[in-house]
Parts: sequence; C-alpha cells; structure tokens
Amino acid sequence: MRILTSTTVLKLFLSSILSCGVLSAGTLFYAGSFVYDSNPDVNHGGFNNNAGAASASDRFNLPSNVSDSPSDIGGTENVVTSANLAAGSLHAQSYGDILITQGPGTTTSFFTGAESFVGDTFTVSGSGVGGGRLYASLAIDGSFSYFDPASGSSFTNGSFFEIYIDPVGSFDGPYTPYAAYFYGIGSDYCCGSPANATYMGTVDPGTAVPITVPLSLLGTARQFQVAVGLGTFVYGSGSPGFSWNANFGDTLNVSFSTDPGITLTSMGGFAGTDLTTTPEPATFALLAFAGLALAVAKWRR
Repeated sequence: MRILTSTTVLKLFLSSILSCGVLSAGTLFYAGSFVYDSNPDVNHGGFNNNAGAASASDRFNLPSNVSDSPSDIGGTENVVTSANLAAGSLHAQSYGDILITQGPGTTTSFFTGAESFVGDTFTVSGSGVGGGRLYASLAIDGSFSYFDPASGSSFTNGSFFEIYIDPVGSFDGPYTPYAAYFYGIGSDYCCGSPANATYMGTVDPGTAVPITVPLSLLGTARQFQVAVGLGTFVYGSGSPGFSWNANFGDTLNVSFSTDPGITLTSMGGFAGTDLTTTPEPATFALLAFAGLALAVAKWRR
C-alpha cells in the first residue's frame, strides 16, 4: 500500500525550509543536515552558514507491538546525513530492520528520514550575461533496496533531490524562484513535488542530470542564490526479517558553469567556485526545525 497524501504534504513542508525564511537576515551561504523518525523528541540537526558543512546521525529503536513485552525492541532505524558546500556534495541514508511483531499477520510500523541542504549566493559578470546560461550538473548515485522474506510488508519511498535558483534574500524570507526543479529518486518514488518547483519525474541512481537556466530569467540582476536539497524518507510496516537501505551517501555531486565570456563566482565557494566574500556570521533560527518536528508528529505510528 502506498501512502501518498501524507508524503506529499511532508514534501511541501520540507521545501518550505528552503523558501520561508529559516535562516537569519543576511544569509549568503549555508549547509544543513537533519535526521528524524516519527518521534519529534529525537529529531535533530541544523543549518551551519559559517563553515559551509553540516552533519547529523542517529539510531532509533522501534517499540515492540508484543503486548506482554512492550519494552522489547521491535526493530531499528538508522539515519545518516551530511552536506559540504565547497565539495558540492550531499549525503542522506536511511536503513533499518524489523525484528519482532505481535503475532502472525501483524507488522511493525516505521517512519524514518534524513535530509541535507546547501545554498550559496552567486555573481555573474561579463558582456555575455544577458544572453548567457547557467549550467548545473547533478550526479546522483547510490541505491534503494529492501529484503522482505515474508512478503508481508509495505513501504513508501519518498527520496528526492531538488535545485532552486532564487532571488538574493531567498534564504531569509518568502520568495518566488527564478527556476526550480524537483526529482524523485527511483522508479518507485511516490509523491510528486512542491508547488513552487517543476516536477521533472524520477531519476534512477547512477544518473547524471544536466540543468540549463537562461540568465535572462534573472532580469537585470547579476546576483542570485542557489539551494540544493537531498532527502530520503522511507516508511511503512514490516514483518520480522524485513529490512531496507536507502543509501544516497556522498553521491549527489553538484557543479556549475556558464558560457564563455561570463565569470561565475560565489560567496561560499559552492562546488569549487571562487571564494570572493566572507559573510557576516549569522545564526540559524530553529523555528523551521521545530515546525518539522510538529509536521512529522502528525504521522506517528
């Protein structure tokens, strides 16, 4: 059974992290990592918009459904995530297994996710900017696999990556993107895309995705911000022996280029572009993360 509605709502909320003012004023570049399951008390992570790198990981125990042994562990969930701005790489992995259930015909539920984001402010200059283009190459690798010996399990795969090209200031408040593209990972991806991004369908691991953005979309602006996100969400219910591994680890690699005659630099050195300016230190406001915990709590087991 595929659970579509709740995942779509969650996707819309996760995208709002990139679009609704989750960083403090004047943010020029950042990295962020989050891990969580369906218990909001153990969700954790955060943005780091000084060093340009972030990571988070945790292991969660699934409660048993066995009525006479409620303290037994019914299964485990593991989540690992990281982001590196200068390397242009993101990492997200969710894996786990089901150990016991209440009895024949019953299953143990799970809900687990990991996500990472990076963003930077770019400047373009040169006589060819008006008719030039920005090229982004996103190379995704990894895999989503599961083992279901009893054939009695159900799961939903909500793994995705996205890239937003935005006006300056988008890291600090509501905005309308110049262009935004959203991809599901794997042919069993379930869930559509946020309303402010173009859904590009699904991409299998091992695929390089080229994106071309006409700089004319910027109007007269010569600065813009780019945000890239990677997330893996797996949830459902499993019988003993069921296991999963959505592993997109250090495999979403991003690089940028432009046409000849155009110079491209960035504030934070995203994917090796020139480091031209060091921003003032800024602090991530945890309002969005608290909201994420509340949103996830809606889909408790």
